[in-house]
Amino acid sequence: LENMQNEAAAAQTKLDKKRDDAQLAQRDEELKVAQADADLHKATLETDAPPDLVASISQRELQLAQQIAQVTLDAARQHAEQVRRSDIQEIQRLAEKASYARQRVAQLQQTVARMKLAAPRTGTIVYPVDEEGNKHKIGDSVWRNADVVQIVALGHMRGNGQIDEVDVARVAEHQPVVLRLDALSDVELHGTVQSVARSVQAKSRTDPSKIVKLTLAIDPTGVPLRPGMRFR
Repeated sequence: LENMQNEAAAAQTKLDKKRDDAQLAQRDEELKVAQADADLHKATLETDAPPDLVASISQRELQLAQQIAQVTLDAARQHAEQVRRSDIQEIQRLAEKASYARQRVAQLQQTVARMKLAAPRTGTIVYPVDEEGNKHKIGDSVWRNADVVQIVALGHMRGNGQIDEVDVARVAEHQPVVLRLDALSDVELHGTVQSVARSVQAKSRTDPSKIVKLTLAIDPTGVPLRPGMRFR
């Protein structure tokens, strides 16, 4: 878009300059035609002098001068017409180029606008991590239904946790929990177990130890919680 905007501005500048140059060239050609017409008029007046007052040789010279003036006038008019046609064609070419560049700018602006996705609600932008714990970066390839961004509200916080398989029997839904944040070690949070997963899975691709995932309902009263904070 920036490249096309620069190209459109350059094309418009060339078009404006060509129009100005064409006007100056047209005026110059009109002056040349006017001068040739004046020379022809002067030669015609001299040729029209009574033959008995002008010697035959001088009369012939005046006639030749008149013919030359006529040829010069015709050539000036023809050249002026050629210059006018050439300028019209060049202006038309530059106008088409400038018009195309403006249309491309408008199309690209519409395309860029369509690439901007408005959030359906207010909240905080969060970039979720994948199974390897990595966040999507600009330029990464994504696939359909992949979560690349989330819009979260901070009024109700939920904790995504995990416990070792051997401790599953000690955890139950609605059980109260006490949490401590890694970033705020002196702050104590309270909440309850909201749900416990029904299946056991490996901790990660590189760590085969068995864990069970659970969800916690957290009371964020008085604590500046933010998405992505780690807790124990």
